[in-house]
Formats: sequence, C-alpha cells, structure tokens
Amino acid sequence: MNVRFGELQVRDPIAVAAGVPGLINSVGTDEFQDHLVGFLHELSGINQCGVYQYRDSQLLGRGAGSVNRSSAAQHQELFISSGYWQHDERIATTRRLLDTSRLGLFRVGVAEIEDGELLRSYWTNPSVRERLFLCAGMPDNAFILSLCPGDEGSFTKQDIERIGAAAPTIISALRKHAAISWTVPRVTSAVTKLSDVEACLVGTAARFPRRETQVCARLIYGMTTTGIALELGIGEGSVMTYRKRIYERLHIASQRELLIWYLGVWEDRSRGALDACLASAS
Repeated sequence: MNVRFGELQVRDPIAVAAGVPGLINSVGTDEFQDHLVGFLHELSGINQCGVYQYRDSQLLGRGAGSVNRSSAAQHQELFISSGYWQHDERIATTRRLLDTSRLGLFRVGVAEIEDGELLRSYWTNPSVRERLFLCAGMPDNAFILSLCPGDEGSFTKQDIERIGAAAPTIISALRKHAAISWTVPRVTSAVTKLSDVEACLVGTAARFPRRETQVCARLIYGMTTTGIALELGIGEGSVMTYRKRIYERLHIASQRELLIWYLGVWEDRSRGALDACLASAS
C-alpha cells in the first residue's frame, strides 16, 4: 500500500523523507551523485542515474552512479568519448521539449533505438527494456538525467508520476550543485600555473607595472629571489626592490600577507564566474 508524502505516492515515506535533507546537504560535495541515486531509488526504484549537460553543441558527462556500484561512470565516459551521443535521437528530443517548456520528462524503449552500434555499446544490460529521461533548461544549455529502472526492467505509471512530481526539487538541487561544483575551481588551482597567476594580477585594482606584475606573480608562485632574477634576466637587488615596492603598494610586510591578499583577489574573481553561471542557469 502506498502512503502519500507531500505530492508523491512513495513506497517508504520515511526513507524518502530521510533522503531529501541528505540530497540538499550534499549539494556542492563529492557525495552528491550517491545521494541523488539513493533518493531516486527510494522514490521509484531507479538503479542507475547518469547526469549530463548539453551546452554549446557538446555533451558533457557530469557524473554517474548506481545502487549496485556497477560501471555507470565507465559507460558514461564511453558514450561521450566514442561520439555515440551525436547519433542519439534523445538529444534532439530533449532540445525539442525544451523549446516549449523548461522541464521535460520522456521515456525511451529499447525497441525504439535504431542505431545498432549505440544499442550494443550503451544499452548493454538485457534486463533493461527502457530508460527515463528528465531534462531541464534551454535547448542549447540543458541538464539531462538518464534513469534506469530497477530489476523489473521497466517503469510503472506510478514510478513516472513520482519522478515527475519530484522533478522540480531534483533539478533545483542539481542546478545549485552545478553552479558550485562545475564552475568554481578548487583553491589549489589558484597557484597551479604561473600564467594564470599573472593573468589574475593584471585584472586587479592594484594595477602593477609590467615588471612588478612579473615579480609579484613569481613570489606568489613560490619562487626564490635568485630564481626570479635568473628567469627574468635581472639582478637579485632589482628583485628585492620590486618586492619592496609591491609590499608598499599593498600595505603589507611579508610574503605570507602577499599570498593571503592574492587568494582574496582570486576568490573574488571566482565568485564573479559563479554569479554568471547562476544567472545563465536561472
């Protein structure tokens, strides 16, 4: 017997209620995909979920997981790297749906797949007779969830109704996770490449002269006075003079304070990229 939970008819309302906070709290973390699969499994018995983004005429794999820990991620990687998706009618169906609505849900059966190579390479589980696809966004910037049913191999009408009712919550969590995890680089990338450090400094309000920018970037990058002098072809005394000017300009007194200042600049720049992503995903 099914019990009403909000607008959904769910098999186990306690399990699903417990899954919602976990899904929301996992947004922006590496555990999001696992929580998403768990939530969908409790909701409609889904065993596997692949998350994709179609953007600028390219399909990007954004994560895949399964209840039984099968090779979902490897299948997703193969699907994209092999180029099978370019012949997949589901992408065209997604774009058509999103031409008239910002949220779509459709079902595809094995019998509808005409591409034999796609069928052999991607629909590898003989017990799975169909998949369900949840899509949201715009035709040229869409989120797509590929959902595989449980052991029964197909979806019931109630399964589809539950997923449809939960779709706005699922997509909302996915959008926020995408904005946090797919666009903002980790802090380690702030000092990974010297060219990136220099590019970040060029756009700051400090407006260093060219040579000061070069010296400043290398100090942040962790190079020694001798190393900077050799790379730039200047004397060590000149490096120390530029460093003094940089400290005076920024009102700081140590290389540690310089790094802290730079990380603040980098964070502001990353936040601007995040804001732009959120605006485009709205």
